[in-house]
Amino acid sequence: MVGVEDNIMNALNESAGKTDDEKMKAVAQAMGISADKLSPHDVGRLYKAVVGGLLAIMIIALTAFSWTILDGNDKTTPDLLLTVFTGSLGALVGFFVRSPGD
Repeated sequence: MVGVEDNIMNALNESAGKTDDEKMKAVAQAMGISADKLSPHDVGRLYKAVVGGLLAIMIIALTAFSWTILDGNDKTTPDLLLTVFTGSLGALVGFFVRSPGD
């Protein structure tokens, strides 16, 4: 039985000496993945799901961050929650920044 790894190695061997784009297409075909399979509607739904998930993480982290500051307990440190909030904020902003190649 031929596995995905074997298909990928065969695709790389067959595309030896070709351009990187041709190699990437051969590997993607061997893996059975293609961006052509996704309709614009699917891409839009996937994008909205990722952005919605990041927004949910930000809201949860901000709420928990506020709670740890306002609880009045000096032993509670909000460092981890601040890290989660800023990381998710950075990821969310990254979705809206134009690619340097565009």
